[in-house]
Parts: sequence; structure tokens; C-alpha cells
Amino acid sequence: MNRLCHRSVVRLALFVAPLALAACAGSSSDHGRGMFGLGSLTGSDEGRSISYRCNDDRRLRVTLNEDRDRATVEAGDRTYRLRLRDREGDERRYGEDNVQLTVGDGRAYLRVAGGRDYADCREI
Repeated sequence: MNRLCHRSVVRLALFVAPLALAACAGSSSDHGRGMFGLGSLTGSDEGRSISYRCNDDRRLRVTLNEDRDRATVEAGDRTYRLRLRDREGDERRYGEDNVQLTVGDGRAYLRVAGGRDYADCREI
């Protein structure tokens, strides 16, 4: 192979390789983990973010970390960081202090002591 052709092949490889790795790390088919589980290498601690609309038209957004043992809940102007407390089948219960979240089967229920519950919330 002549020198000019060799340089072109090397340049092409240097350009394509990072793009291929980025595509694997950013694959959405594995909830942010990437094709080869590179989510932890890229600093991603989020596994999945889900939006819900509740029976009173309020909305909440739940972001589960990769291991689904922590949930960040955005409800109105408040943000809650909760830990997994219990699970049964697909249903998971998270809580901290006076805040309880139950998610599963496309539904969510958020109870905040001293506040109005987010009830009958369905994934949108």
C-alpha cells in the first residue's frame, strides 16, 4: 500500500472509531447503559426518566438511576431524592422522610406528608 493510501486509511479509522464508541455508549435501547454497558464510564447515573399525568392534571417526572435503587422525583416546584424501600414484581416503593413514591405498570403514586397526593398518575 502506498504512503498516501495508508494515511487516508489511518485518518478514516481515527474519525470513525470515536463515533462508533459514542454510539455504543449513548444507545437508548438499554436505558442509557449503552450497547456494552458503558453508562458508568460516561458518568451516566440515570437509567430511565418517566413522565406521568395525574387525575387532577398535575404532572410529575420520575428519574430512576441505572440500578433502579434511587429515584429523583420532580413534582411541581419541588424535587425529591428517594431510596428504594421495597419491591414486589414490577412495582417499586421509594421513600425518604415524609415522601413516598410507588411506581409500576405505567402508574405512579406520590404521597408527601402535609401536601396533596399525586394520585392515579399514568405514564405519558
